[in-house]
Amino acid sequence: MTVGEHIVAWGACLALALTGCISGTRAVVADVSPEGWRAPVELRYLNDDSLAARRFRLALRHSAEADSVTGRYLVEAISPSGIPARDTLTVSILFDAQRNRLGEARSSASEIEIAGAGEWLFAVTPLRPVPGVWSIGLEFE
Repeated sequence: MTVGEHIVAWGACLALALTGCISGTRAVVADVSPEGWRAPVELRYLNDDSLAARRFRLALRHSAEADSVTGRYLVEAISPSGIPARDTLTVSILFDAQRNRLGEARSSASEIEIAGAGEWLFAVTPLRPVPGVWSIGLEFE
């Protein structure tokens, strides 16, 4: 990946996070290896709302050449009190990646309910290696 592509990917992650702040959706994002993401990625989410339950979606940013990001991803969560949960999410492409050299894909909402204030720990793992993904994120609603 060139320096310019890194800057575009970083800017897209920043835009994802800022969009979340404006729209009431919050997001946590991590970079992954564009050569082929295969290992679990840890994400931490600080839930400061002890009253409302939240759900989340998995969001992927990928190169225009990545045509294999659709598929299933395992999400494991550990609540602030140590209770584990897991869900398998299916991701699909949102729009034509050729339009701006950056693709975006999202899953349906997770069945894991984020209820309880504190730091939640997530591990996201693709069920098969996925080349061309630059970053992953969890968008909380």
